[in-house]
Amino acid sequence: VLAQTEAKRPVGDKRVRYNAIDHADRWVGFVEARNTYRRLCDGKCANETELATALATMKDAYRAWSDL
Repeated sequence: VLAQTEAKRPVGDKRVRYNAIDHADRWVGFVEARNTYRRLCDGKCANETELATALATMKDAYRAWSDL
């Protein structure tokens, strides 16, 4: 649906550089990274390296989304 809506955007639209599909994909990436981090935090068997990697991945995904 989002792709269909974007395709109908008028040519003179001022949001030329904004791509809603890319924005949505990056948000989904952040949510998946956050969910992975939460699962590791809730589990008792995660080690420090796994937690640190998951946290860094989540932060990177959020930055990628928020920089658009």
